Amino acid sequence: MQISTIFQVSVLLLFYFLTAVYALKCFQCNSFDNPECLTLKNNDTDSEHYKECPKLEGNVTFCRKLYQQLENDEKTERVRRSCGWILHKEPKDHCWRADTDFKKERNCQCFGDACNTSYRTEYSFSACLVAVVAFLLYI
Repeated sequence: MQISTIFQVSVLLLFYFLTAVYALKCFQCNSFDNPECLTLKNNDTDSEHYKECPKLEGNVTFCRKLYQQLENDEKTERVRRSCGWILHKEPKDHCWRADTDFKKERNCQCFGDACNTSYRTEYSFSACLVAVVAFLLYI
């Protein structure tokens, strides 16, 4: 293996382990109590609702977003953003619906800082790492 390739792979592994050291930060709020919770965006990281998730040993930590539209006269919308520890096994996009006669509900789980915002622009760290490694190996 060439020295430059070894160096590139070492740097990538270093970045991987450095990012694993930091705790995940998610938006944590409920629009019932805090109306601004409805419209948080990725760059709202100075918000009081952007907090570090507690670490539970042996569990994966991720961000969670629950969106509900209540079937009442006002079509009330509610959003709850939080940290999660028990993964729900669902489709590729990590979201699932739980509708009833009284509400429409969409639950999502994601795995990066500030990923439980109003807009779903999340990128998997693993996918990015694979893309960078492939790029570096072929240049």
